[in-house]
Amino acid sequence: MKIRFFIIRHGESLGNLNKICLGHTDLGLTDRGHEQASLTADALKDIPFLRIYSSDLVRAVETALPNASLRGLGAADIISRTDLRELYFGDWENAAVAFLEAEYREMFTVGWRQGFGTFTPPNGESVPALANRICNALAEVARECALDARCKVLSEGCFGGAKVLSDGSFNSPEDLSNVCSNNAKGLSDGSSARVKDCAKEDVATNAKNRCRADFTGESCAEKDGEVNAGMPCKADYIGECSTAKDVEINVLVVSHAASIRAFWGKISGYRADEVCAAVPFPSNASYSVVDYDLESEAFTPISYSVDGHLSELKTALPG
Repeated sequence: MKIRFFIIRHGESLGNLNKICLGHTDLGLTDRGHEQASLTADALKDIPFLRIYSSDLVRAVETALPNASLRGLGAADIISRTDLRELYFGDWENAAVAFLEAEYREMFTVGWRQGFGTFTPPNGESVPALANRICNALAEVARECALDARCKVLSEGCFGGAKVLSDGSFNSPEDLSNVCSNNAKGLSDGSSARVKDCAKEDVATNAKNRCRADFTGESCAEKDGEVNAGMPCKADYIGECSTAKDVEINVLVVSHAASIRAFWGKISGYRADEVCAAVPFPSNASYSVVDYDLESEAFTPISYSVDGHLSELKTALPG
C-alpha cells in the first residue's frame, strides 16, 4: 500500500516578518501568511485527503485550517503532533537574525547558512536528528492512515460494490457498515466471524484500534488470509476494487522550513554535508509531494516546494 503525502510549509509567520529564529517558539501567521495558506488550500482543494496532520505550533495549525474548512472540517479535525515541529534552536530560540549575525557571526554564516545539513545550534537539536525525527513521524503517520484506509474500504462498501468473504459471510456494504461505521468502530470484543452474527448493539467506538473487530484472524477462512493477508477482516472483495491496495490514500501534513528541507535531503539520498547545496529552503505555503510504501518502508520524493500558485505572494524566508 502507498501513502501520498502533501507536505505544506506554513505561511509567512510573524517570526519570518520580523526576521527571528522561532524554532519551537509559538507565533502565528501574518496577514500575508493567512492569504498564502488560503491560496495553497485552494490549489489542493480537489485532493481527497484521508487525514490532515500538522505540527502543533500555531503557525502550522493556522496554515492547515483553510484546507480543513474547504472539506467541511474544523480545528478539532486537524491531528497535531509535536514531532512535526521545526528544529529546536536551543540558545538561538526566538533570537533576532541581526543579533545572531553579530554575536555568532562565523557559526551563523558558515555553520547554519553554508553547512545546514550537519549543523547543530548551541544547546539545540542537530539537523540530522531533525531529519530522522520527521522521517519517523511520517512513517508512523503512514501506518496510522493505512489502518484507517482499510477500515474505510470496509465501512464504505468499496465504492458501493457488494462484497463477500469466500465463505459467504459478508453480503452487502450495509452489513459491513455495522462493523466499521465512521472508520473508527468495531465489535467490542472482536470475536465474531460473521456479519450476520453481529448486532448493532455489539458495536463500540474504538478509535485507537481502528476497526479492531474486523474479525479475528483465527475466525477467518484460511484462503481469505491468503488473498488479503494485510487487510483487517481478510476480505475477498467482489466489485470495483479487490483490496485496500486499490484505494487512493492522500494525507496532508503541515510542517516547517528546516524540517521539510532536512527531511527532503535525507529521503533524496544526499549525505548530510551535501544537503545545503542540493536542497534550498521551501518557500512559505509551498507544498512538496512524497510517496511512502508501507511494504518497503521507503519514501519516494515526487516534487519539492511547489509554489507557482502563490504568484507575487511567494516568500522563501527560513524559520
